[in-house]
Amino acid sequence: MSNDVPPEGDDKKAPDEQRPPPSNTDWIPILINSVVPLVKEYVDLQKSKFDYKVKRDERASQHNRKLTYSLLIFLGAIIGISSLLTFYGKVSGDALLFMIGVIVGYIITMIQGLIYEPWQYDEAEGD
Repeated sequence: MSNDVPPEGDDKKAPDEQRPPPSNTDWIPILINSVVPLVKEYVDLQKSKFDYKVKRDERASQHNRKLTYSLLIFLGAIIGISSLLTFYGKVSGDALLFMIGVIVGYIITMIQGLIYEPWQYDEAEGD
């Protein structure tokens, strides 16, 4: 009994009969034509993601600028009023120093928030 010949009742073809001829290269242009639209779609998606990030950063910087100006005016008014009340003896100097320390801590936290955008914290937590 030879292993090269399948039994008579077996419908399987020999391995050589199942393979297509190796010289047929008609599938290459078909593959390229089917991949090119997908590549264009991917490039468009990446471009839209980049445009979104640019617009997001522009809007965030405008918002941060407006918020910073209003907070600086507000904090300046609080320090000015507290300084006047301390000058006239209505508030102790310790209270003024405490108020200035709280405001300086708030400003440092605000500067950190301006340097590192909120979405950067989300990406760091996901790792």
